[in-house]
Amino acid sequence: PFFMEGADFFRTRLSAVYTRVVRDPSWGVKLSGKNNGTTFGAWVAKDETTNLLLPGTQSSDGTTLDSDSTDAVVRYKRDLGNRLTLGALATDREGTDYYNRVLGVDGDIRISDKDRLGLQLLGSATQYPGSVATDFGLPEGELRDWAGEVGYERTSRHIDAWATYRRVGKDFRADLGFIPQVGYGFADAGAGYSWIPTPGA
Repeated sequence: PFFMEGADFFRTRLSAVYTRVVRDPSWGVKLSGKNNGTTFGAWVAKDETTNLLLPGTQSSDGTTLDSDSTDAVVRYKRDLGNRLTLGALATDREGTDYYNRVLGVDGDIRISDKDRLGLQLLGSATQYPGSVATDFGLPEGELRDWAGEVGYERTSRHIDAWATYRRVGKDFRADLGFIPQVGYGFADAGAGYSWIPTPGA
């Protein structure tokens, strides 16, 4: 219940927040709410078990650190009129000789009653313990990279259309989220038409 209440506050196009990553919390503090078009959410938790997902271009690995970690997420969104929403997201995970920090912005633009444009851009900085870098063949030192996605949707009575582009850098990490693949670009587009019968048809 601690994580599920208000979970939609932290949901974005890229899965940068996935609370099941926090495996064994010993304590946590949370604040969330919405007022006059402003949405704010934040939580901090102490995790006694620090599981790591190590994503690659073709597959991912996993490991568990010997130390606990302190996990924190801050989310802010602001409605500017009824057509534009801007947001910011920051996550931080700190352990012994380890950290992962993600910072980004996003937007939702309602171009018309039928057309919508969404986008998100994230940057990350990650430092693994030396033993993890050695065991999994990772570069030593800090890893920095970015990930982004832009998507368009059109929804009407008969026609649905969409187009999406995503790019995730090979050194991007979101350790409080769920992004199991990095180092790729992806584009997708499609459309559908619905026939709605009239009485007697």
